Amino acid sequence: MTTKTITVYTQPGCAPCLQVKAFLQDRHVPFTEKNVQDDLMAIRELMDLGVMSTPATVIDGELVTGF
Repeated sequence: MTTKTITVYTQPGCAPCLQVKAFLQDRHVPFTEKNVQDDLMAIRELMDLGVMSTPATVIDGELVTGF
């Protein structure tokens, strides 16, 4: 079984962000969280994806928005 690379772009005060993280954690799915409020590079990455809101989840390079 191949492990997928998952990145979740979040920001403080974002309830759906907490839901995405809880969903993944409850299922023991490893992911990397990037807080767009604290990480300038994360903001740039999100903008490069054409997204201006959180949560945004990238799974093996494929963007999944919302929760």
